[in-house]
Amino acid sequence: MGKEMSNESLPRPKRRRLWTILLVLGIFVCGMVTGGGLTLKIIHVRIQDATHNPSEMAERITGRMSRYLDLNDTQSAQVEKIIKQNLADLQPFRTEVRSRLIRQMEKTRREIAPLLTPEQIEKLDKRIRRLQKFWLRQSTE
Repeated sequence: MGKEMSNESLPRPKRRRLWTILLVLGIFVCGMVTGGGLTLKIIHVRIQDATHNPSEMAERITGRMSRYLDLNDTQSAQVEKIIKQNLADLQPFRTEVRSRLIRQMEKTRREIAPLLTPEQIEKLDKRIRRLQKFWLRQSTE
């Protein structure tokens, strides 16, 4: 007969290796999720700050344009002045849109409220306040 292999000569898979791989994979996925969430939060905050602080937005735009176009100091100052003026001209539109959004949200709330229980109305009001605080916060200028 040929050479017979015993069960003892075959390597047995180690369960510890599987758990180690799963642990490393889990840590990697958690890191990706955390990093992605923090990145989205930072992007959101920067966009919100830029839209609510026009002078800061003008400085950022001017800085980027200065680097990209290699502007000298005189050009940079003139560009910043123009951008600030145009952003200031946009402010009435922002104010109008903001007030229209608030009115529309309130109209929607009034139409939905009769269909809801008091607990549901409370939840809805909380959600609306959160949305308004998050997206429709007042400009600092």
